[in-house]
Amino acid sequence: MEEKSKKRRGRVLVMRHADVYDHAGGEKFLYGNLDGFWLSQLGIRQATDTADYIKEELKLPLDIIIHSPLERTFQTARIVADRNSAKPKMIPEMDIRDIGVFPWQGKLPREEWTKNRRKYFEMQMKQEINGLEHPKKIQKRMVKSFNEYTEKYPNKNLLFVSHGDPICYLFQYFNGEELEPLVFYHMGVNKAALFEVHMNNSTPLVKKLYEPEECGTHYPKINHTKIQEEK
Repeated sequence: MEEKSKKRRGRVLVMRHADVYDHAGGEKFLYGNLDGFWLSQLGIRQATDTADYIKEELKLPLDIIIHSPLERTFQTARIVADRNSAKPKMIPEMDIRDIGVFPWQGKLPREEWTKNRRKYFEMQMKQEINGLEHPKKIQKRMVKSFNEYTEKYPNKNLLFVSHGDPICYLFQYFNGEELEPLVFYHMGVNKAALFEVHMNNSTPLVKKLYEPEECGTHYPKINHTKIQEEK
């Protein structure tokens, strides 16, 4: 009990992976946990921008980067690690992978997924199709992994690199909010966006620190200038 009452000395950051290259030809489909989706040239620039923000603006030497094992999160984490002066250790962590949508991945057009996200979210919540991972289960594994690493390395600067919806569910747990998918969530968990979780309060406090100016789609629409002013 005495050990847990001590304040955490290291900082804890959370980052979404950057923009992804879609396979050439044909429609863009929901890729979920499929292999083979690497960062686009835009994504490489986004990841580099956020990496430089961590190094130059925060001046934060990262000790450990915990990342989803999928290519897009690994590559994002690798760019951050390579540009950080501390040369952090990288740890792949399956529990912070993307949402489990096996029946839809590689089949459901992304435009359809985004346009009708409320309908598909309700299908996930009600488990209407076999093979869908319940959002509460996703949230549980995200919180479990986050707590395990922050408790194991209380004096280390940590960065978690994960995916849009799982990050939203993690923040919603800390903020005491109802589960809400990425496209509706007010914090704007956009590509390569960076957040800090302050662990020394009675409950964790999540704050958005940065997102690259060069962007693709934003969920929801947000004021970039306001983000910078509130830092």
